[in-house]
Amino acid sequence: MRLSRAELGILAYVTALGVAAVASWFVADIVSGPWPGGPGAWTDPAGLPVILSRFVTIVLIAAVLFGLAWLYPVIRRDAHERGRLARESRSYMEAALTDPLTGLQNRRYFDDALGEFMREFGSIDRPLAMLILDIDHFKQVNDTYGHDGGDMVLRAVSLCLLQHTRYHDVLARIGGEEFAVILPNTDAPALQRIAERIRAAIADLPVVLKETRVPITASFGIAVWDGGENAQALIKRADENLYAAKSGGRNRVASTGQASETARPAAPAQPIFGTGLSTPGSNRTARSGRAQAGR
Repeated sequence: MRLSRAELGILAYVTALGVAAVASWFVADIVSGPWPGGPGAWTDPAGLPVILSRFVTIVLIAAVLFGLAWLYPVIRRDAHERGRLARESRSYMEAALTDPLTGLQNRRYFDDALGEFMREFGSIDRPLAMLILDIDHFKQVNDTYGHDGGDMVLRAVSLCLLQHTRYHDVLARIGGEEFAVILPNTDAPALQRIAERIRAAIADLPVVLKETRVPITASFGIAVWDGGENAQALIKRADENLYAAKSGGRNRVASTGQASETARPAAPAQPIFGTGLSTPGSNRTARSGRAQAGR
């Protein structure tokens, strides 16, 4: 049983009162000698210290009983209630910043994290990069296999991102089929390599829907912060590069408006049927504007 600081405090207080009561009982006997007792002892001036010590002891014992019987239960209930409210508050905060379908962070968390990274990295002059990726032809997946099939693809891509990024990178689902990653301490060549690795891994995803292996690809827009632009400008630049990758044929990485050539997909691995990847949810309402354009 874990005790709160308030509970530990009241138990320490009650223990101190108990020790004081015991000490008070014996200290007068030690100083004045044993109390002779009898009716005359109550009027004997020599027995006054003993009488006072007995009275103090009774008061202290009453305080100990009061603390244990009433004060401690009240403090314990209050501490447990505060703990419950704190846990619920953390749970609500996590829910407000997490995408329920994929378990990744959401757009609100991503925007806050990007601003914080810019403030920190602007002062230490270290590279900061980001990438935005969009699943190609995702609307066709939803139209052909339903939203359950689309949800399965989103979870598979999310898991792939988790497997091919670093622990300190920030991953977020920022739209229906759109994801973004903040990559601290990453320069342009490293960013290109990371994006290409993730692109190839997504292209190799063995997603099976209705007993059919569905090829999944994604287009990437990447950008490295120049140290002066704001968050909106950096996101816009990465998004423009994503549009260039889409226009260049999809399943490729683009930076500064130039799209890289598509690598040949690897041989299919053992199929994944989409179970156990993340918390169940739905992509019915979380659609980005470009999803309606038939990506």
